[in-house]
Amino acid sequence: MMNSTIYGVSVKSSVPPVVVTNSTHWWIPQVEIPYLLALFLVGVIGNVSIIGAIVLEKKLKFIGNAFIVNLAVADLIVTAYVVPGVLANVVANKNLFSVGMCSFTALVVSLSCLSSMYSLMFVALNRYTAIVHVNRYHNIFTKKKVGMFIIMIWIWSFILSIPPAFGWGDYRYHVKIHVCMYDCDTKFIGYTTTFIVLSIFLPFAITCLCYIGLFRVFRNNRARRKTLINNVPMSTVSSACTTNGVEPDAKRKKSAMNSILYGALNRNFRNGYKKLWSPLFRRCCKKEISPRTNDTSTSPICDSEYSTKKTDYKLHTNA
Repeated sequence: MMNSTIYGVSVKSSVPPVVVTNSTHWWIPQVEIPYLLALFLVGVIGNVSIIGAIVLEKKLKFIGNAFIVNLAVADLIVTAYVVPGVLANVVANKNLFSVGMCSFTALVVSLSCLSSMYSLMFVALNRYTAIVHVNRYHNIFTKKKVGMFIIMIWIWSFILSIPPAFGWGDYRYHVKIHVCMYDCDTKFIGYTTTFIVLSIFLPFAITCLCYIGLFRVFRNNRARRKTLINNVPMSTVSSACTTNGVEPDAKRKKSAMNSILYGALNRNFRNGYKKLWSPLFRRCCKKEISPRTNDTSTSPICDSEYSTKKTDYKLHTNA
């Protein structure tokens, strides 16, 4: 049953509503499905790699990387939980979630995105303090305080995300992107404005200010270094740079950039990745015991290594 208006009179009709399909967009699912699959795989493997690298690599176990771990956890929630739901909705071409599940998913999306934004902000604050306020760094970013900061990130994100569950704001399913999230086009202008300012503009502005400050420090140190090179004999330049903090500041400005790039250009992160994933690829070189003959067999790589070691041992004994 559906209502229609003819000459100003409301008339009930038993004809079901017609769903108009735009045939020019038939290719969208064929593009979205591979994209979502790739996003899921890359997101899960990438964030697990970042967490594992920091846990396993000793050189990465400094307090500032706790915010990188928190950022990876927040992103992992989105890629491991939200993206598969979006993929299922794209395949079914409809919302598969119930009203309660849709609201819960929208809450998870909001909570994770807010935690990511504020984690990035604390990464910037951590790097800025480490470079500009070196003497105060160890008093501000202790293990206990960093743990409190991370807890505060999630509590604050939850406080900003929960009002729609109590009627102030609206969570709904968005047809175009196949996901349940907050609806910014609602009548709740007050909450929408507050949400956007506190969840996007505030952390983004603080992050930008921190990196602008880092850029100024880097630029000033580079100018000081040029002055030293032009006015001081070369034999004293290296010691002057070390005592004045030019070289350490430049290095910190670079360790800062690697944190934002999730360690893609950092050798310590690559070492952590190897420690995490190499055991999975090392099985090809393990000995396998046959259940019938109890003989041991090795892979071709292991055979070649064993024969080489055996030959070296004979040469050594003969000598």
